Amino acid sequence: MAGHVVEALRGRLHGVVATPSDARYDELVAGFHLAFAHTPPVAVGPVDVDDVVATVTLARKAGLPVTALGEGHGFHRGVSDGILVRTRGLRSVTVDPATSTARIGAGTKWQEVADAAAPFGLTPLSGSDAGVGAVGYVLGGGLGPLGRTYGYGADSVISFEVVTGDGRAITADDEHHAELFWALRGGNHGLGIVTAMTVRLVPLDTVHGNAWYYAAADVETVLRDWVRWCADIPDTMNTYAHLVRMPDDPELPEPLRGQTLLELIHIHIGDEADGLELVEPLLRSAEPVFHEPGRVREDTMAPVIVADGGIYIDDLDDEAVDAILALAGPQHSYEDVPLVSVGLQRLGGALASPRTSGNAVTGRSAAYALHVIGAEPDVVDTVITDQIRALHRSVDRLKSSGTIPNYIGRANEPGEVDRAWAPDVRRQLDRVREQYDPDGIFRDSHTN
Repeated sequence: MAGHVVEALRGRLHGVVATPSDARYDELVAGFHLAFAHTPPVAVGPVDVDDVVATVTLARKAGLPVTALGEGHGFHRGVSDGILVRTRGLRSVTVDPATSTARIGAGTKWQEVADAAAPFGLTPLSGSDAGVGAVGYVLGGGLGPLGRTYGYGADSVISFEVVTGDGRAITADDEHHAELFWALRGGNHGLGIVTAMTVRLVPLDTVHGNAWYYAAADVETVLRDWVRWCADIPDTMNTYAHLVRMPDDPELPEPLRGQTLLELIHIHIGDEADGLELVEPLLRSAEPVFHEPGRVREDTMAPVIVADGGIYIDDLDDEAVDAILALAGPQHSYEDVPLVSVGLQRLGGALASPRTSGNAVTGRSAAYALHVIGAEPDVVDTVITDQIRALHRSVDRLKSSGTIPNYIGRANEPGEVDRAWAPDVRRQLDRVREQYDPDGIFRDSHTN
């Protein structure tokens, strides 16, 4: 990159401008995924909107691409060219209890939002990992553990503050730049640099969650019973089934250590006794080996080498369950099937239609989400990727609109990014990009 661009950035920005030889560079380019490195010629850490406007304006004049990076969970490639904008310097949370809303700066983690909202008895529609960046999550739609009751995270957004490709700082909502507002809610990255967003919070000071674990010998019976049980649950019940291979970790409870198990998670909105009554018929399937009360979200993961991928499924019949168990069931050792989680989430309820204005969220008609994760570093790009793709293909006949934007991973088949949205939605997203980024300087997290 020409030195004059770097000097111009340093002369205009209040935040950090770093090249690979600078001390702050590694901090700015470090992301969640350790399997690849971000190595752009320059990285910037803006501290205000003016910094972002100046960066975009200078990049556009120089003909350089720009990529925004929050926590980096949604990235499955390395950024090697142009300017990388690390948004953590914009993080902030302001909760307005009178309107049950929060203004969230880019680079803010959901845990920070949850902590700020909790004293007011409010909760954000965050993901299952509260360490994920809030803005990136809703740009991909935001499929979380309260979804059947309250909808996608993107459905809760009231407005975005965004810097467009021509260097304007604007607010997009239902009345201003409505087409961009539509696209940003679920259209993923590459539409602009969001510097802040305002979201609705839900009045919920207590969430009743439980996890039950079942031994390998009971996996098939309980999984089939879970699928049948899911057919009639109310929108107040949110539930997952994870086929998990636990490490032999002395910090784990003894019944889980080194075992292949079925983990059922149930999150009920409402009276705790009502939730337990709903679950009770399923608990008769088999005796769980372990019960974890209060389980709602996962522990925040540290940066890791991982391969994953997720797709929507229109249904889950016996043949699909047969296929999943044949490929990843407990009869396989971890050495043969090094997948740490084969997860199914029941969809429907409030996920099926936006409670506010329409947006670009995909998969509204799907009944389940299938998300598969492998984290064995030596085989993430070979055995694990092949096995995740095989699992996806095994239920392909049941697939609805394809890939889940938040779960587009390195293990998804080539071309799966394009399959994340219906053709008409994809064309509309392209039209919005052309309007707000006429020179095409923004890169998203999945394309070079």
